[in-house]
Amino acid sequence: KRMSIKQWYQRRVRDSKSTARNQKGMDGPPKEIVDIEDFLLLMEEYQPTIPDEVTAYYLNRTGFNCDDIRVKRMVALAAQKFISDIANDALQYCKMRQSQQKSHSKEKGDKKLILTIEDLQQSLSEYGISIKKPEYFTDRVAGPSSSSSSQPKEKGKTP
Repeated sequence: KRMSIKQWYQRRVRDSKSTARNQKGMDGPPKEIVDIEDFLLLMEEYQPTIPDEVTAYYLNRTGFNCDDIRVKRMVALAAQKFISDIANDALQYCKMRQSQQKSHSKEKGDKKLILTIEDLQQSLSEYGISIKKPEYFTDRVAGPSSSSSSQPKEKGKTP
């Protein structure tokens, strides 16, 4: 019977609470090896949020070459967890910031959360990652004016 990753994790936590099962001298492989094998079997059917191709691209770019899809999916699962932790931390910073703003302004109207780059910066700093917000944003790429390219061209002349 196949189990989900959540079921596997719950079983792993439940089994780790019983202490006498993993002592030396027992018949069969240690419990940790069996759990890893179960986990690898789960990885064959699991579809992570990060596509396999994206994971493979970045692994190859760093010099890690592996043909085993299960290993790639474990890396994708770890990356997904990392991103999820950062997003959750940023959400907590957002909630704290907005609760402080509401207590200062005494407004009780809008409960919409607005995640800012500052919330994300604080969250990422806990993981040793620093980011800087650009000084300004533009909606078009800097370069020659596009108005000259929209004018009709004469035959035989190049712009």
